Amino acid sequence: MLTTTYKHQPFVTLIAHQPCDALNRLKLTTLFNNVCVLTQTVDETAITITNQAFGLMIIDLNINGAELISIARKPDCINFATPAIALTDNNDTTAHKNLIAAGFDECLPKPLTSTIIKETIGFWHDDDNPLSHLNAIDTLLAKCKYNHGLVLKICHQLFEDLPLQITEIEEALQQGTYKNAFEATHKINGSVKICCLNKIGELADSLERSIIEKNTHDADLYFLALKHRIIVFLKHRETIFEHLYKASSNVKQ
Repeated sequence: MLTTTYKHQPFVTLIAHQPCDALNRLKLTTLFNNVCVLTQTVDETAITITNQAFGLMIIDLNINGAELISIARKPDCINFATPAIALTDNNDTTAHKNLIAAGFDECLPKPLTSTIIKETIGFWHDDDNPLSHLNAIDTLLAKCKYNHGLVLKICHQLFEDLPLQITEIEEALQQGTYKNAFEATHKINGSVKICCLNKIGELADSLERSIIEKNTHDADLYFLALKHRIIVFLKHRETIFEHLYKASSNVKQ
């Protein structure tokens, strides 16, 4: 497998929440060897969202979550595409759908616990490091007998198709056209598995299964997770192609 030099940037999580035992007990600065930033008021959180980039935002709705997510989702905001989790006081499905429509990516019920913090950050942190994607590309190269031209063509097509396909799934789920959602998910599933992106493929499997079972709640959750992992993969496009071009030049030498 090819060796790759990559300096991984810290995954920084914003937690906008009033003081509680879970936050008091948790050593936030050492969580997953990364960084957490804690804010407690609307004004403090708004300033932080505007001025610092995050890998994840966990926002208590009692700290005016509606206003904060509207700030984060402005096109010129540095956290425009950052995943955001709403901490809610209820499990009302309609309310959760409204929060998703407003710009949140997921809803979690209170109370906030150390376990929930760890599991949530662990899930959304997964795959932020491009090394797993580079290893997948190396596996694809080996499967293609190091035909770099073929692998470059496959990867270019993948990066072109994924944004269109994930949008197609999202629109189909919103419109309730589950046959179309399944077909688009199946296309993604085939593409990512060809490219050995197994973690993305596992989520596509789960989304396909929930659509077949007509489990709309799980379908929404698996779609959000799939969308997140694809967004993370897409943001590493430059690193992946640099890796491929470097591998190709090494072979020519």
